[in-house]
Amino acid sequence: MRTRLPLALTTLAACCLASLSHTAWAQASDGLEPESDAPAALAITVAETTPTEVPQAAPEAAPQTAPEAPRRLLASESSATAPTATHFQQLLQGALARDPQVQGAAALVRVAQAQLAQVRSRWFPSVGLNASKTRSQDEDLGTPIERNSERLDATFKWNLYSGGADQALIDSLERDVAAAELDLQRAREECAERLASAYADAVRADTVVATATELMERLRQLKALVDKQVASGKSSDVDAQTSASSLLEVAITHADAQADARRARLKLSALSGKAPEAVQGLSLPPSPALDDQHPADWLDLREGNARYQAARQRAESARLKVGQIAAVLQPRVDLQVRRALSDHTDPTPTSNTRTSTGLSVSLEMPLGGESFARRDEGLQRAEAAAADAERISLEAQIDWADAADRLATARHTQGIHLKQLEHLERVLRGAAVQFEAGRRSLVQLIDLQKMPFSARQKLAESRATQFTAQVRMLSLSGGLIDALQRATVAIDPAQGPVH
Repeated sequence: MRTRLPLALTTLAACCLASLSHTAWAQASDGLEPESDAPAALAITVAETTPTEVPQAAPEAAPQTAPEAPRRLLASESSATAPTATHFQQLLQGALARDPQVQGAAALVRVAQAQLAQVRSRWFPSVGLNASKTRSQDEDLGTPIERNSERLDATFKWNLYSGGADQALIDSLERDVAAAELDLQRAREECAERLASAYADAVRADTVVATATELMERLRQLKALVDKQVASGKSSDVDAQTSASSLLEVAITHADAQADARRARLKLSALSGKAPEAVQGLSLPPSPALDDQHPADWLDLREGNARYQAARQRAESARLKVGQIAAVLQPRVDLQVRRALSDHTDPTPTSNTRTSTGLSVSLEMPLGGESFARRDEGLQRAEAAAADAERISLEAQIDWADAADRLATARHTQGIHLKQLEHLERVLRGAAVQFEAGRRSLVQLIDLQKMPFSARQKLAESRATQFTAQVRMLSLSGGLIDALQRATVAIDPAQGPVH
């Protein structure tokens, strides 16, 4: 009788705890907060990133309220004390310095500047030397003469009026230079966007690896517990095989996550030319483009879109070139001065020109209508360039709306994932006690252990989606590089920098 009393008390305590866990399960499923939680047997914390020891069930402990799960900052939230993301900014500088698209765009800027300098030189006169050596058969007063001449002349030429063609071409090329500079800005923004997206993917991959590591450790501890039960005869060998199989399955998932993380770091290294260190979540500074409380109008934001502005500059350049074509129908005025520097002619002629000054006016009028056809062509090209600018604006507006929708959806789903993890935390506490009491099967407990891994993986993807959507929106509005240069490390008030 004395030996059975402790066993009966132990059984009664286990049944009471199982009943409490069942109540917690029901309340969590209904979205309600339970009045109390059972002692944690295999508890999970939402923001954990490293494996933790699995506490054993303690039936004698008093019920306690579930602690509030810590929350990571969103990518758009910034802390005044957050450290600057120096490592990422070093990667950004390396990527901008070695990106082929940026280098090509910079070269095209220099090409456009050289073309502009060529046309501007038309405003200035030109000087030259003209050396000649001739032998001629002349006739002087009826007498045939063989004359040899060596002459060196200096020339001065200056176009005084070209009908406005030079000025029209200069104005057009100035727009082309501005468009090339905007193309360079666009190339830098796209390079920064590629790097930021790769960095966000590396942060996500590292989070998945940490989560898979924790799940593998939990299943390893569960397997050890099942092995003890099998050794004591409380469980069958099937349970041991089941726990071992689930551990191997998670080991494969862990290996895949590590491979994904390696590929993400290789991409970062290829883009930046530097081996990335430990990656951390980034927090972008506030921006009108990211203000979800007062959404900005795209017609205002597109003024910062480098691609659209470059297309507008090219459309204006095409319109100005029409003036160059129209100048063909106007006269051309040129000034030319020639002065002899040396003249050796034998025999000496009776007269010789030492200095001459001439002003010429010329006007050519093609009769086949070529000038008018070229003018019509220029007008149509200008119209086509303006339409192309509006097409680019429409495409950017669609991309903007898509990124804004992805950002809003990711913010919404992040809240759902966090709430789901809070419920799963309480469910796992109760499920572990129910397994100990024999009220829940091993397969059910293993499935429950995998659910937080899936939820946290989706949470990491949601955060990465938020960040990449914000990066895309800033790239479209022209403020990405400035925002990334002022980015800080995302700080969790409870755990420090977010990894």
